[in-house]
Amino acid sequence: MIIINRFLFPPELSDSVSTPFSRAFLTRLSWRASVFRAWLLILSFIAIGGCANLSNTDIKEPTQATQVQSSTDKPSVVERPFPADTLYSLMAAEMAGKRQQYTLALRNYLYQAKKTRDPNVIKRAMQIARYLKSNSGMLEAALLYHEVEPDNIQVTQLAALQLAKANQFQRSFELSQQLISKGAATQLDFLAAQIVSQKAPPTDQYLEKYQELLITHPDRKDLLLGTSVFYLATHQLQQAMQLTEKVLASDPNDFQPNLLKSRILIAEKRFPEALTHIQDAVQNSPKDHRLRMQYIRLLLNERQINNQQPASKEQAEQIEQVLREQFNQILLQNPRNPAMVINLTNIAAQAGLIDIAELFLKQQISVGYNPAQAHFQLGRFAELAGRLDEALSHYGKVDRGPLLAATGQQANILFQQQKLAEARDLLKQARTAHSDQSVQIYQIEIELLAKHNHLEAAMRVANQALHQFENSTELLYSRSMLHERSGNIKQAEVDLRKILLEHPDDSMALNALGYSLTVHTKRYDEALIMISKALKIKPDEPAIIDSLGWLQYQMGSLEDAQKNLEKAYQQIKDPEVVAHLVEVLWVRGKKQRANQLLFEALEKNPDSAELLRLIQKFNIPKPKTDPAKQ
Repeated sequence: MIIINRFLFPPELSDSVSTPFSRAFLTRLSWRASVFRAWLLILSFIAIGGCANLSNTDIKEPTQATQVQSSTDKPSVVERPFPADTLYSLMAAEMAGKRQQYTLALRNYLYQAKKTRDPNVIKRAMQIARYLKSNSGMLEAALLYHEVEPDNIQVTQLAALQLAKANQFQRSFELSQQLISKGAATQLDFLAAQIVSQKAPPTDQYLEKYQELLITHPDRKDLLLGTSVFYLATHQLQQAMQLTEKVLASDPNDFQPNLLKSRILIAEKRFPEALTHIQDAVQNSPKDHRLRMQYIRLLLNERQINNQQPASKEQAEQIEQVLREQFNQILLQNPRNPAMVINLTNIAAQAGLIDIAELFLKQQISVGYNPAQAHFQLGRFAELAGRLDEALSHYGKVDRGPLLAATGQQANILFQQQKLAEARDLLKQARTAHSDQSVQIYQIEIELLAKHNHLEAAMRVANQALHQFENSTELLYSRSMLHERSGNIKQAEVDLRKILLEHPDDSMALNALGYSLTVHTKRYDEALIMISKALKIKPDEPAIIDSLGWLQYQMGSLEDAQKNLEKAYQQIKDPEVVAHLVEVLWVRGKKQRANQLLFEALEKNPDSAELLRLIQKFNIPKPKTDPAKQ
């Protein structure tokens, strides 16, 4: 089978998104100021713990806030001199942040934190690491902070939490034991969740540790919930429910035990009770979006179950109405929470509630969070719904991120609308504006022209592009596919061998050449060498596995061919792969399974040339009903 072909933060951060580099602070560190003034400013920053809005780590984790210092605290200021190289490094870090070179800023701060062991430098490093969502940076800073202030309870909590996130369970547990001995809160419930999420979790080992702690601390919420998590993971559901109910008895509106109870009920196959329980919990805590999120998931599960079983239209409509209400409530309560908006967009889209997904995307645009990606997704939804002018409008507003993909989609729509000159002019303008991506834009034009049967124009563009980018592997590959489609197998082979001359381990070119030799010639031994080499480079690539299976079929090894084609089919349901597998099954006399696969493939791809050719080749009756139900 032949394959046809952020940075963590957006370039411009909106004012609504808190960053570790405030404009006010960075302005004071402008290069226009004298070096002396800059040094004084950094000294001031170190002395007071940074600018006002950055004086605490503001780290909120799954079960509780773990703060090193609140913004209302008035820390005692310990003035200390720093050497010039430290001052310069910190100033360079701040300027790197202003220029969005966040990784460099973090590296400088972590280095100086280790060098100076100053709490305020450490906190600044943690703020940048948290903003970058750098767990390794947070862990490094938190452990250093704990070394500097081992008796600081908040710092110990933070270190234990970061160790749990890094799967350093024993060290996290030991710090948690220290916290318990001081009567402080822990994240033992979060630690338990991290442990059971591993592929081979040491559940029994830590369940025993938690049970021992419960003997002397029987009423601690963190221990009760953590132990309950272990019981649930080991299917000791009665014990899990008992501990969870004990926590709920003291605080019936707490998110964690309510969520945990719903999961235990699901594990006990008491799904209606789980749904009712979460529904009641949402009513009791209507502003807790986490409970509402679980309610949405359970409703979606309920809808899926109803779709698989006979259900009244009224019942289905009720579920969908409740779903929409829950989505809308979360949006109303959290309109400026980008992460939640994006998460809910994906959930709604996967659930087929496209209008809800579009609503969330528009909200994402209104708060200024990554509008380019939101416009791109809105364009995709509009295009799939056949609203092509609306799709063009959204794609035209993509100015970064998926810009190349948006340009390609715009051009494709214009091709569909028979606006060939306008589409090609759009791509030409894109090449001028984004010269660093000229090769990719040429590829888009070649593939679109070929897709819409303008083969001669596609070849002219390919030749023009290769005149400009003579050794481009991507363009040579595109032209070879054009040659093959035009029946010029000799020239297709020339282009592919030119790629392999420069890149002998290019698995894509190896596979393409091997497959072409299989389909268009009888040079099966050469094809086997090419495909086998490609498979050694990428042993799990389904396109290569399909090529091998099809070659084995041509060589008469039907059993091996079916084995490999089945393997490829399990990974991709591409019509070409299906056609290959169906043909082998049909020839081997396994017509019932062949008919079943053919029916399923035609349901999704009724106009597939590969499937229709297969039907004609073997005079297979086109299945109109599911063979499995006949």
